[in-house]
Amino acid sequence: MNELDSLPVALVMPELIKVLSNGASAVLHAPPGAGKTTLVPLGLLKAGYDGIVLIEPRRLAAKASALRIAYLHGSKIGDLIGYQIRFDSNYCSKTKCLVVTTGIILNWLSSDPYLSDCKILVFDEFHERSIESDLLLGMARLLQKTVRQDLKILVMSATLDSHKVSAYMDECQVISSLGKMYPVEISYSTSKKDIQLEDAVAAEVYNIQQKTGGDILVFLSGMYEILSSKKQLEKQFPGLDIHILHGDLPIEVQEKSLKKAPRDRVILSTNVAETSVTVNGVKAVIDSGQAKKSFFDSRLGLNSLETIRISKASADQRAGRAGREAPGFCSRLWSEKDHIMREDFDKPEIQRVDLSAALLRLFAFGENNWEEFPWFEKPNHLAVDNGIKLLENLKAIHQGKITPLGVKMNEIPLHPRLSAILLKGANKSIRQVSLAIAILSERSVFNQTFDGLNFRRDQSASSSDVLDVVELLEHYQSFKNSVQSSNVIADRAANVFRVRDQLIASFGGDKNLENTGTEEDFLRAILAGFPDRVAKRRDKNSLKALMVGNRGVVQSKKSMVRDHGF
Repeated sequence: MNELDSLPVALVMPELIKVLSNGASAVLHAPPGAGKTTLVPLGLLKAGYDGIVLIEPRRLAAKASALRIAYLHGSKIGDLIGYQIRFDSNYCSKTKCLVVTTGIILNWLSSDPYLSDCKILVFDEFHERSIESDLLLGMARLLQKTVRQDLKILVMSATLDSHKVSAYMDECQVISSLGKMYPVEISYSTSKKDIQLEDAVAAEVYNIQQKTGGDILVFLSGMYEILSSKKQLEKQFPGLDIHILHGDLPIEVQEKSLKKAPRDRVILSTNVAETSVTVNGVKAVIDSGQAKKSFFDSRLGLNSLETIRISKASADQRAGRAGREAPGFCSRLWSEKDHIMREDFDKPEIQRVDLSAALLRLFAFGENNWEEFPWFEKPNHLAVDNGIKLLENLKAIHQGKITPLGVKMNEIPLHPRLSAILLKGANKSIRQVSLAIAILSERSVFNQTFDGLNFRRDQSASSSDVLDVVELLEHYQSFKNSVQSSNVIADRAANVFRVRDQLIASFGGDKNLENTGTEEDFLRAILAGFPDRVAKRRDKNSLKALMVGNRGVVQSKKSMVRDHGF
């Protein structure tokens, strides 16, 4: 237990256990390296608690945390300590501590609205403020105030305003822990020239290699930036051990990047490595200062990813990755003046994303009045009105109450538009419809180039951009053994097919069955999810059209159906 005793959170665990024994809620403020993710569940187990649910924001963090907790506990994973994430789970009837993602526990509420098997909910990294974590905390508070007075809630964060959380939870006690982080030297860019990101990354990798050994963790905004940097590094440093860490990759691929390798590595990562997980061996961080975040796109009618500048708090989290094991170094690819102008914290999702999925969960939970729901932060009225209007258009709610169709839609872990499409196509062309949904939910597939795969439908015959990508991916799957495609593309395509198979299985279908429906059936299913996005061209030679609600739109020049006769 020497390793555990050395963690700063160990000093406050007796106080935390006492507070939870005497009250319903608590807030733990603990900087990076304090050991909260591993030590708190272990401390709760030692104190005799069961029904512990540790809630992590990402799949990688959930599984890695569970494995680490089980190792430190000296037990086999899946026994007293288990985990449940998308596509993967390992727990049993004896499990007392289960590590899950936020989406998993929200899905439990469909079949167990009282969370009867949960004794204590532990929200880890709550400062990330996803719409799902905000919604789940509100639901937990509602249960705690009504039918589950025995339910305990612990909110843990490294950077959030702890006293704001305390005030929300009836002025519960805030317990603060020290962190455990070695000094990190931070440098800022002084370049006056605009240089390509991949060139800046390569230059900093060279500079750091001259100064120190150890692994280098590079934070980039997305897969395009990762692949561009990887290509440049391979060109300048032949033989360099390069790893990729991205949330869209299969979990087993992500796990490999967390382990120390025999020789020094460069790990190109998105913000998946920013919190909750430790990439072993990292001595230096290169930070692009950017991240992709979800924002509602009124043009698409869905959330989409936008590249934004990260906040000061996120920059500090990233720099801290270099100081987990020894003194480290962080190179920020922006100026110190730029840093001063950045926001202190990232804007929470509830202020920037479509709320229809969250509102549908509320209606399914039996909460028909969103204004009376105990939000940690109340959403914007206009955003709520738009979300409710969409649910009404999708026939998920009627006269302020959830419909039988809405109940079915809520049971599918997808955006309401996508679940509406899936339900419409469940009886016909299920394989293609399910693949279309998987494509739409795994947005990045639209932006990928499938190396070595020269397949394109006849543009003059094309009636759907989505159907084009469906056929492209099915063609890719059929011939993937005979083409030389990059491992990254193969992994991401495999992830899409895995989502498709999960969706088909949810309806008791067989992924190997042939489609029974026509292309028209497919298009009607797509229409079921986008009834408000129908547009009529002013004439067949124009890209200008009039949408439902009389809003003018212009069709994309890149659309495969731009030359179609309708």
